[in-house]
Amino acid sequence: MAARGPLLAVLSSTFCCMGLAHGAAAAALYSRLGDAAGVHALIREAVDHAVADEAARKPLADHICALAGGNCHSPRAPRISEAQFVELVEGLRASMRAHDVPLAARNELLEALAPLRSGP
Repeated sequence: MAARGPLLAVLSSTFCCMGLAHGAAAAALYSRLGDAAGVHALIREAVDHAVADEAARKPLADHICALAGGNCHSPRAPRISEAQFVELVEGLRASMRAHDVPLAARNELLEALAPLRSGP
């Protein structure tokens, strides 16, 4: 257990220094979501459920990964319908609860996704 502290510190400082997404706050979110493996599991479960169009899944997954502070390239936010947004949020909420993501990290990711909402 004692070795985890320095490792987490190195990973956290690495993501922070890379300047990904929204800086240190996003890097910390990425870490709290379970780094690459955790983020990809959450995305796979939620995006596959919410977005039926295969071509739209990867850009959306990349965008979520980038918002969380991962090393993913997302040139712009993908367009999704209001219904897809609602399905995505519900899927992510269920997936994050199933993966024991802390409430603060869940809320932070969902807040970052709010600009995807196409409704009023």
